[in-house]
Amino acid sequence: MPQRVLLEGVLDFFADRVYGQDRRHLFDREIAEADKQARQQWQEKINAVERALDDLSQRRRRLLNTLETTDDLEPELLQDINRRSAQISSDQEAKRRDLAHLRTHPPAQAGSDTDLFDLLGTVTRAELTRMPDELLRDLFDAYGLEIIYDARVNRVTCTVGIDEHNLPLVTSVTSAIQNIPKPAVRLGGFDVRSEGLEPPTF
Repeated sequence: MPQRVLLEGVLDFFADRVYGQDRRHLFDREIAEADKQARQQWQEKINAVERALDDLSQRRRRLLNTLETTDDLEPELLQDINRRSAQISSDQEAKRRDLAHLRTHPPAQAGSDTDLFDLLGTVTRAELTRMPDELLRDLFDAYGLEIIYDARVNRVTCTVGIDEHNLPLVTSVTSAIQNIPKPAVRLGGFDVRSEGLEPPTF
């Protein structure tokens, strides 16, 4: 992905999700989706362990059926069945522990401290565009920006963090962005000469 395209996308991310007017709504929606996915993954793990336990139970029943329906088992075969039965019992115990741990440790809900947004104020996309390179690097460092690019789907994921440790630096950088002088806009003017006023030039 071209660097300029990537940078534009990152600045869009900051303008919309970090400094934009709708950031609270976007943040809460992301948190809700993350909680939903975590819950689904947790349930999938439980289902997988339960399937493994069912499989172990079926294998144990087959071994017992062999013992019950086979007369005059060879000593070596009997030893093999006993070893396999012991291993199945051990595996079942391990899976039961895994299942108990999963059921008693559901995923915790992600935090949603949107009050931190109030400490940042807002920054427009135009203000972000006017940042000098040095301030741009300070912005990325302050938030601990992480960028992950998935070439398979041509998708970029941006992650930033705000907490009590980096908040002073974040607010300092944000203030610097908000105080960048706006470029002068030339609307036209008059040339003052001894003869009088000349028509405006553009």
